[in-house]
Amino acid sequence: MRPQEIIAKKRDGEILSRQEINAFIKGVTDKTWANYQTSALLMAMFMGGLAQEERNALTEAMLNSGERLDFSDIDAPLADKHSTGGVGDKTSLIIAPVVAACGVFVPMISGRGLGHTGGTLDKLESIAGYNVNLSTKEFKRIIKNCGFAMSGQTAKIAPADKKLYALRDATATVESIPLIVASIMSKKLAMFMGGLAQEERNALTEAMLNSGERLDFSDIDAPLADKHSTGGVGDKTSLIIAPVVAACGVFVPMISGRGLGHTGGTLDKLESIAGYNVNLSTKEFKRIIKNCGFAMSGQTAKIAPADKKLYALRDATATVESIPLIVASIMSKKLAEGLDALVLDVKTGSGAFMQNLDDAKNLARALCKTGNAFGVKTEAVISDMNQPLGKFVGNALEVFECIKIMRGEIDEQMHQTLELSIELAARMLILCNVAHTLQDSRFKIQDSLDSGAALEKCRQNIECQNGDAEICDNPESLLDKNLIEIEIKTKKTGFITEIDAGAIGESISKIGGGRIKVEDKIDFAVGYQCVKKLGDEIKSGETLGVIFCRNETQVDLVYEKLVNAYKIDDEQPAQNFKLIRQVISPRTL
Repeated sequence: MRPQEIIAKKRDGEILSRQEINAFIKGVTDKTWANYQTSALLMAMFMGGLAQEERNALTEAMLNSGERLDFSDIDAPLADKHSTGGVGDKTSLIIAPVVAACGVFVPMISGRGLGHTGGTLDKLESIAGYNVNLSTKEFKRIIKNCGFAMSGQTAKIAPADKKLYALRDATATVESIPLIVASIMSKKLAMFMGGLAQEERNALTEAMLNSGERLDFSDIDAPLADKHSTGGVGDKTSLIIAPVVAACGVFVPMISGRGLGHTGGTLDKLESIAGYNVNLSTKEFKRIIKNCGFAMSGQTAKIAPADKKLYALRDATATVESIPLIVASIMSKKLAEGLDALVLDVKTGSGAFMQNLDDAKNLARALCKTGNAFGVKTEAVISDMNQPLGKFVGNALEVFECIKIMRGEIDEQMHQTLELSIELAARMLILCNVAHTLQDSRFKIQDSLDSGAALEKCRQNIECQNGDAEICDNPESLLDKNLIEIEIKTKKTGFITEIDAGAIGESISKIGGGRIKVEDKIDFAVGYQCVKKLGDEIKSGETLGVIFCRNETQVDLVYEKLVNAYKIDDEQPAQNFKLIRQVISPRTL
């Protein structure tokens, strides 16, 4: 069980199983859980509370993390007393000898004072020479000799408790009933659960932005704009938007990311082009932008370095989907580009990060507010990700689709990719005052495609970034002829009413086309062709899609998952698929 999964489950108000709590305590004891992950779960427990069965399981797990004292050779009852602490609270010093004098043995494990409360061990050590650091053997011998012993907790008794208790001094959770040792050290989860006001989001974004360098394009006499997507399946529009917008006179300094989980990353798609270099220095990045109008690179170590460190913590503490933290992460990098305008593609649906439309709207508004607060004209398009975008899913296949579109060799399944690319690019031109209406802007973009200007910009960029520009003339060279192609067929007849885009993305990741873990290597060639779309009629035995893979083992791994990603009903869905769900602009905030 991954720590992130357990943290997220408790954070979302669910009851943890005994196995999950055991995994937590084991991780604390053997140090496979980092301190920030332990703190995050403790915070979730503190905020959400624990059910009685969880309290019992937690107590048992902490008890079983160490040894139990064996007094089976003592023929007398054993009892102890514990106080929750107070000022002048000294009764243990009387109770232990009194109870022992009455024939009940008292094995008293005590603690030290903290804050305003006193500790029994500190009181005992005021007696010259008194030893409170007893071994288990000494503890038992003294009890047998005089009826009671008073000692501190040994390293072998509930070691998990000792590690958690050490956090109390730095916490604001001392009063938690279910978790006396709950920690609030994790500032990350505190932000996730409590949220951030707009001024806090802006301050966090600015601090992360100022943790590194800002790109200076003051020597470029042209508007600068970028586009950012929150990620989806088959989401490839950046590969069209950058050359199209550059061909229309707007420079595009695009800092992109890699794929993780079911979502693809622009850098991985670009690296499927032989030789293409996405690891540019700031100097190279600026030179290429000046040469061909756009450059596409990964985040350098000098741009918002705090974001890189915080993202690793967010992933490990199940706070990746926190809207304030997403805003600060995205905008700190985008603001470092020195932009005049930014258009955001916020996805919603089964293949999106924000599957719920209301969540997507909230994220879009938050991003727009922050961007505009920093003087960057910012708009967000909320687009549907209830099915993969366009025809292909998979790195080289998606580049192939984009080159075909820019060559004018488009088929029906590619139309959604072109439609969304034009919509996003059009808004970039308007924000940069290169066009004044959507109609005018779309005309300019279509003209750059029809004239071949966009394809030429793409060719120039590939050459500048050391890639093989032959793909612009021969896009089929991107395709690996060693792959096998297997049709995914349905046994049902009816209409496709739902597609689990996330399941399709996950399937491609499973056969090597994406990353399950950050360190995973990618097979750029494998992927999936979407043959049928939402609303399409289909008959038993017909093809839903085609998987491009290395061997039959990979087919067996994902075939059923891909078939089950499609819901087929008898009746055609009442509503037509709508790609653009909403536009958030400064006027609508």
